[in-house]
Amino acid sequence: MDKNQIYKRIEDYAYGRLSSAEVEDLWVKILEDPELLSYLETVAHLRQLSSSESKASTSKRGKTWNSVVRKSFLAIAACMVIAVGVLYYFQLSTTPVMPKAQALIPSSDYESVDVFRSVDSNLTSHEKELNKGFAMMIRHQDNQAKSAFRHLLEQKPQNELQAKLFFDLGAIAYNHSHYTTALDDFHLALSHANNGINEWLPEKINWYLGQTHLQLKQQQKTVDYVERVIKYNGYYHSRAESLLTKLNK
Repeated sequence: MDKNQIYKRIEDYAYGRLSSAEVEDLWVKILEDPELLSYLETVAHLRQLSSSESKASTSKRGKTWNSVVRKSFLAIAACMVIAVGVLYYFQLSTTPVMPKAQALIPSSDYESVDVFRSVDSNLTSHEKELNKGFAMMIRHQDNQAKSAFRHLLEQKPQNELQAKLFFDLGAIAYNHSHYTTALDDFHLALSHANNGINEWLPEKINWYLGQTHLQLKQQQKTVDYVERVIKYNGYYHSRAESLLTKLNK
């Protein structure tokens, strides 16, 4: 449809000779070209000035024009709804989506005394208690395990055992979606593990600190701990690199 045809369509519109579908079609073009809106206003004004009908006819004409105006507003409203929808779509499409965190901490990552599976009878009483709690975790007796671990912590065992105890408590909290509690326990575990006992446990604690912050949608904190894990260049290195790539997209 060329511009002359559009002008003709506007005149028909002003005189109420268009269907609802034609009105909506016309308004799409009018909204694209402000000059067309100006022409519509001029035609409507001239239509009123040139009228020589009776008062009754004038009243009827007023109703017709009001109908035109109402249709105009409906067309504008429809276009606005479409525009808002498009804007909302693009806002959603540009919002970064955080990757999913690890759902659960597997039993293979729980902490026990390294000789748990041996028949070594030289374990201390504290080490035996830790392993009993570990066995409870394996059997999903989490409440009993927590009680055993807390009782053992009251006895102030050596740092390495405290690190393991706090990690297991953090693992229980994490697996029950108690993420703020898990953060507290993992931080306490790290404070006891960062004394040169071994590098495996601090790396694992940092990994799960990152996972816990990811569960809480705390992106920058997640990045900080994942970068720490990468520096260890250990067991979690490849997973940490993959996660960091997703976080930085």
